[in-house]
Amino acid sequence: MKISKITTPILWLLFAVSIFLVLLTLMGGDVEGANLQTPVYLDTMLFYTYGILFICTTLVLILEIINIVSSPASSIKSVVSFLLILVVVAIAYLSADGTPLNIPGYEGSDNVPSMLKVTDTGVFTFYALGIVTVLAVIGFEIRSAIIKNNK
Repeated sequence: MKISKITTPILWLLFAVSIFLVLLTLMGGDVEGANLQTPVYLDTMLFYTYGILFICTTLVLILEIINIVSSPASSIKSVVSFLLILVVVAIAYLSADGTPLNIPGYEGSDNVPSMLKVTDTGVFTFYALGIVTVLAVIGFEIRSAIIKNNK
């Protein structure tokens, strides 16, 4: 039995639920009495997103551990890729600034060095991995064009 017979319906179901929640969030109205425009179903959408992220991360880790245990020699590339991502995150964390921001009118509790460092780390990691992805796509396209011309 192919795994796609199981995963394809699950993916379509998750896609449908995601579309439904996006539409519900966009058209469900706003919280009454809030200072800023806040969708009523925003928490539902965020918890759904957190749940999907948690499930996907857990599955990737479990399946990668199974792959490493079952064939250690073939999983070297995965381990090296994971270590490279950890290096990028570490560099982003060391580059992050935790200086509290001067935000007029903001009285919340998230303008603290620890939260600002985590946020900067996420942004810097996103930028670095995005740039690497774009460069990889361009590099592979150039490589395939060179290989195609040499044949």
